Formats: sequence, structure tokens, C-alpha cells
Amino acid sequence: MSNLEHLVENGLSLIEHGTKYEEWREKMDEDINWIGNENITINDLWEICQYVYYCWMPCRQVENYEE
Repeated sequence: MSNLEHLVENGLSLIEHGTKYEEWREKMDEDINWIGNENITINDLWEICQYVYYCWMPCRQVENYEE
């Protein structure tokens, strides 16, 4: 798994555990997986994680349920 994949996974995991934005941002700022990913901002990561967790994952669950 790449550092970028780990960043997204870690960000999603914190959201899944109910971490509020301020704490999420603090923990993600300290994540070692930023090495090599300086081209993405913390705000970009937040947006990606929010989309995946609140839009993409629920849609996939509905699709799988209907099959």
C-alpha cells in the first residue's frame, strides 16, 4: 500500500470512529504518510475522505443490498 493510500485509510478510519474535524486534522497533520505526498493538502484529504465515507460507501452498500 502506498503512503497516499495509507493517508486516505487513516483519514477514513478516524472519521469512522467519530473523530471531530479539529482532532482529525491534528492527527492527520502528524501522520508519517505525508512523506512523498506534499502535493495534496490536508483540505484535499478531508474532502476525499468525506466523499468516500458519506457518499461512496453508503451508495455501495445500497447497491450490494439490492443485488
